[in-house]
Amino acid sequence: MADPNAHDPVVVREEYQSAHYKLLRAFDHMTVLEPEIETWRNGDGYEVVTDRDAETGQKTARFRCGEFPPMWGPMIGDILQGLRNALDNIVYGIASACGPLTDTEAGQIAFPVMGAQPLSAGAAKVKMRNVPVPVQDVIKAKQPHLEADYKLTVLWVLHRLANIDKHRNVHLVAFHYQGFQSLPPEGMDHMPIQRLLAGARHARLKDGTVVAEYIPLDGADGPEADVKIQLFPEVIFQEAGLIELPVVAVLHNSGRVVTTIMREIAAAYEGTLPSP
Repeated sequence: MADPNAHDPVVVREEYQSAHYKLLRAFDHMTVLEPEIETWRNGDGYEVVTDRDAETGQKTARFRCGEFPPMWGPMIGDILQGLRNALDNIVYGIASACGPLTDTEAGQIAFPVMGAQPLSAGAAKVKMRNVPVPVQDVIKAKQPHLEADYKLTVLWVLHRLANIDKHRNVHLVAFHYQGFQSLPPEGMDHMPIQRLLAGARHARLKDGTVVAEYIPLDGADGPEADVKIQLFPEVIFQEAGLIELPVVAVLHNSGRVVTTIMREIAAAYEGTLPSP
């Protein structure tokens, strides 16, 4: 992950400070989480174990994996909340700078994220009270409902995952998107097998999932002749309506989109301010 300071959304005016630092904190967490997930994907968090059927001689390679590190869930939650809350915070900062708010009004200020339906005029007045029209226009232009399938938009996915995380950790699973690589046993320059059959492909990987099966050549049935199976697993979210979304890609895309929106909001807001 790049230096989080490269993602500064704006020159930090007082109105933006809370949003700014929530965003940077989310990027700080990403710099820790991403290498951990990459290390797991490269084989430190799982192994492929081969066993042999004594009757048929067939060998079966299975995916073996325990639980993901327990801190991944809370860390991912912190990133999701930081990104989503940064949007609410920048709207609140502008709203509070542009006019007085009662305690009730202040509690209603938010960056709305609308899925199937657009924001009603009444709801817009409540959520964006005091917010200058150019800023409201930016917010309205970013709404998921404007896209052909709002459920596929980065902003909606972030919004949904952040809501889930308010109640529990998001569900993570290992997933096998593509084929595996098979390599000869150490010290051999050929594959000592008659045929090799692929097991799980484009499927969830659970402990014990069969990833390959093969019949060894005569005399090559010992463990020293086991074919090396190299997988390319991914860590994905598994939530209703959000199947097969890789964690790192979702967080990266969410950070990019939130940063862009905050920059555009800041530019729109500053365009309404009197010249110094």
